[in-house]
Amino acid sequence: MKLHEYQAKSVFADAGIPTPASTLASSVDEVVEAAEDIGYPVAVKAQVHVGGRGKAGGIKLAEDREETEQAAEDILGMDLKGYTVETVLVEEAVDFKNELYVGVTMDRGEGKPVAMVSTKGGVNIEEVAEEDPDAIAREHVDPAFGMHPYQARKVVYDAGVPREVASDVASILTTLFQLWDDSDASDIEINPVMVTEDDEVRTNWSRRQASTASTTSASTATRASSVTVPDWS
Repeated sequence: MKLHEYQAKSVFADAGIPTPASTLASSVDEVVEAAEDIGYPVAVKAQVHVGGRGKAGGIKLAEDREETEQAAEDILGMDLKGYTVETVLVEEAVDFKNELYVGVTMDRGEGKPVAMVSTKGGVNIEEVAEEDPDAIAREHVDPAFGMHPYQARKVVYDAGVPREVASDVASILTTLFQLWDDSDASDIEINPVMVTEDDEVRTNWSRRQASTASTTSASTATRASSVTVPDWS
């Protein structure tokens, strides 16, 4: 069972991982009200279980009320890869300079969980794995002992994460692994983990390109944090 983005973020927030201000909405009026409460800019994000929502028009950035209304009208009710969008997440946006990826999954071949970190966040990590596998650092973890702090630091440094934020990213990865273990998840990831101009680490906040580069278009807005757990129903 794959959790929706808003559900995954609730899990992360409960674990102490910093998450953006966000509100679930199912009508244009609710979207506008949420955006006004959160403060502009915001992202309006379709809540469906598909990848590539941004490229498909399911995520839009809005700088003011008018753009928010338009985004809500465009997304609510749209058909997104066979799914009708009934709810959206209205989320605070943030400026960034770097995007990272952190995740944990089970390596079936090794019979062990593997923690993964990459400086190529904000894009489809499966494509990165296929096109540039060396861009993803990996660290296998003994399930009997869990992830040691040195392992989190090692995989973060192996990935080339800047020293200024390496400790914070390692802390997020450690928490992520604990969530993966406690929830008996098959996969858990945050994509992207953002680094701001002030070297603050933000997890999966909707993105606005920092002033040193061009503005991010809505078509490349962030994909979801995700947690996949067994369906015991």
